[in-house]
Amino acid sequence: MWIPVRFWLLLFLRNALLVVSSGSDHQSDDDGWPLSSSTVVSCSDAATAIQQFVKDGRLSAARSLAQTIPPQCEKQVSKAYMEEADRLLETALAAKSEDDGSSLFQQQLVTSSFKSDRAQATIDDAWICSIVDTETLVKGDYWEKCCSSLWEYTVTAANNRSLLLPHDQHQPGECFPDGIPVCCEFFQGSPSHLRLPVLREVAIRLRVILDDREIRFLALEQDGLLRPFDVSTVQWPAGYFLALCVAAPIKCGIPQLETVLTSHSSSSHHHPIAIELGSGIGASSMALAMATLSLNSQVQHSGPAPLIIATDHSLQALALSTANVAANSLSEAIKIQRMDHFDMEQVQQLKESYFGGVSSDDDDEDEGFSLVLGSSLLSFFVDTNHPNAPLWQALDILLHNNSKPNKPPALALLVHGKVDPIHPPSDGSFRLVGRISGDSVDMQTRSSASSDFELSIFERCSSSNDDDDDGSSRRRRASSSEPVKAASGEGEL
Repeated sequence: MWIPVRFWLLLFLRNALLVVSSGSDHQSDDDGWPLSSSTVVSCSDAATAIQQFVKDGRLSAARSLAQTIPPQCEKQVSKAYMEEADRLLETALAAKSEDDGSSLFQQQLVTSSFKSDRAQATIDDAWICSIVDTETLVKGDYWEKCCSSLWEYTVTAANNRSLLLPHDQHQPGECFPDGIPVCCEFFQGSPSHLRLPVLREVAIRLRVILDDREIRFLALEQDGLLRPFDVSTVQWPAGYFLALCVAAPIKCGIPQLETVLTSHSSSSHHHPIAIELGSGIGASSMALAMATLSLNSQVQHSGPAPLIIATDHSLQALALSTANVAANSLSEAIKIQRMDHFDMEQVQQLKESYFGGVSSDDDDEDEGFSLVLGSSLLSFFVDTNHPNAPLWQALDILLHNNSKPNKPPALALLVHGKVDPIHPPSDGSFRLVGRISGDSVDMQTRSSASSDFELSIFERCSSSNDDDDDGSSRRRRASSSEPVKAASGEGEL
């Protein structure tokens, strides 16, 4: 049955894509999926096709096919996708070898069908598109008319650049003012962040500008309409803010980050430099990887360890991160791992899996990560004035406490709402060195007021006061702490 099943699926996918190009000849049916003027595929057939892709471990192919699903089929298809995908992910988790530090999903789920114009986009010369004003951008039907990749629209490639445009808007008009297509990516210098999160989309693109003014693109898959209201499987504005800042730390106002990245490039050890907590679909980790590789382009990263560890407790978020990292050719720089950042035993185990082998006579005594990233981690950012808050327990475990002159202090970059500031702990173990408003990356509100978000920069303070005869007192407290709450990917409700 191997060949017939795939033959049917490929034929089904080909016919589905014809919906976009064959125009008004299609018949509409509330109970079916119009493939031609004489053929209607039922919603149950659509659900079966999605399920088959998922059973084969081809989650990206399922998301791609979902772009052609009409609204009347979404509920049935979403249910089928979630049931089959969750079963696959739980199976992958159960099959994970206990002594294998590799990703849960690296072997099973990296089969991205988005390695097309969207995922492989490059820039050969200046990108030209029309930036719409805020009022136009936030109109109820603007995104659907001009930018959505879902079934009633086509994907039009212009000069090898992927533009998500409606099939009936190729002439000058709202989506092509003065003959120039509107910008449908998310990038600094536009009000595009006001559309985040785009909850139904299964694919979006971020444009980031590095400190050397090099433009990079991030092709991001989301579960979107296939997993409604799951905060860990879509891109949120706080994570977008963090991605823009780590891509260009000098421009964003974080010179300490460039110092950390430069120091890591000169190190003789092959340890990861950073870990992200609640990484969601992986945008911030990927932006940091791009910046690090660009900064150290003259130094080839060839060590056995990755540069960045992207963690989340959500299996669904991990699967998306895996697909996105692979689609953006960053698999060697980023490793995806499951971790609940409220569970200090898990935090300790992950840290030891990368730094446990460092001896006390080594130059990197008391080693750990140089950088921790996090955005909108909700209850993880609560009551932070208390030294025993989960945030500080986790950072105490993960970040290095090395005070040698040639090693810069470890940093934590945390994005949160301005109305819920993160306060430094009362014991002085971490110092707040700066707060950066989302205004720095043009993230003002719809009314042009100051941004709702800010990035807090914390620096670890090396001090013997943290230690007693048995070592770090906070680490002992952390190791005996009960998990507070299962951690999930970033999200704002």
